[in-house]
Amino acid sequence: MTMPSLTDFHLHKDFLLFIQWNCEVHFLIGWMYSGQVLVEPGIINRLCSRVPLLKKLATYDCINQSDQYVAMAQSNQWVSLTDLTISHLDGITPTYALLVLAETPQLRSTNLKIQIASEYYLSFTESRQVVHLAFLKKMCLSLTIRSNDHLGEYFIQNGVVQMFDTIHCPSLTSLSFSMYGFPFSEIPFTSLPLDHLETLELEAVMSSKALYHCLTLVPSLLSLQIRDIGSPHHIPVDIADHNSTPTVDESVLLALSHGGAESDGTDMPLCPKLQNFRLFPSSLQKISNYSAALTTFITSRMKTLKLCEALFPFQDSFAITNEDLGRLKAVKESGMMNLRLHYSSPPPPREDEQDLPTMGLSQHVHDTPPLMPRRQSVLSDMEGYWGTGIII
Repeated sequence: MTMPSLTDFHLHKDFLLFIQWNCEVHFLIGWMYSGQVLVEPGIINRLCSRVPLLKKLATYDCINQSDQYVAMAQSNQWVSLTDLTISHLDGITPTYALLVLAETPQLRSTNLKIQIASEYYLSFTESRQVVHLAFLKKMCLSLTIRSNDHLGEYFIQNGVVQMFDTIHCPSLTSLSFSMYGFPFSEIPFTSLPLDHLETLELEAVMSSKALYHCLTLVPSLLSLQIRDIGSPHHIPVDIADHNSTPTVDESVLLALSHGGAESDGTDMPLCPKLQNFRLFPSSLQKISNYSAALTTFITSRMKTLKLCEALFPFQDSFAITNEDLGRLKAVKESGMMNLRLHYSSPPPPREDEQDLPTMGLSQHVHDTPPLMPRRQSVLSDMEGYWGTGIII
């Protein structure tokens, strides 16, 4: 059975297992890998072959070998794809990610989860060829480092830089970059056409100097989101020389403010066309020091910024004077900017800490709360797990 009119396909391992059980009974239903059931990869090829007009494909945790994605891409069934998402179990390797991209030249949007590991470095650096994506407008890359790999700082920094150097995408207007387990001293994607970039989302540990340099390269930016994730619990590199200051510090905020630019004495701030700004400060950083700078940024952008949101980890993370608080209220009441400054409410006390004479009634917590699910960058991000307090 073919599906000649179908253009979008989202494949999840649970759906594929259902298809195998009902339609492909002569194949293995799946096999176990790290506690998860995986599907027989040939079924994805057969499904794609029945969709001749396939334009958008998303796969979520379907197979466990990166080279199987390459084999599917090289079957010419993906050559007309315009949107591709691969959310691999642990992350597709950089080498195979580039091979897949080389087989999908019509892409307009791609979202890839990539894992860096030491054994892939030699093959990557020796075999890499430039990947031409002339039509690509939106790129989302989420990178991780394999937890049991002890990689050197030089290897990681240069490996990521070389990966971006390999991708030629002159039409790019939107970039989302996240990296866990490594603090960047310099941004790795300077080879991209950043001067035309309109949307930038960053979720990585980097110095404020690196962020400042990045923002000097994006004069056309309309939307900026920064999730300051701080220092991860497990970083497989030596970060003794990296301080624990936040990525978005006072110097960055003042450089983004009208009248606060430090460059050539002009009144032109970084990212002068900015219309949307979303900030997620790290819970591991002390951010009260630049609360006044954030206030300056907001008030100076009152006539040009359409949206400004920030979710602070604690109530006392944002500390300003009553005068500055009045200035922020005036901005919100003017209606010229959608201003939302919130903080995550603390969890209720555990059961053994309750019923003290000085405490009122509160919710009992019997078990360890579940981890907060990771979500895409939408308005619901501005809500804490235990509720959200409002600053402005």
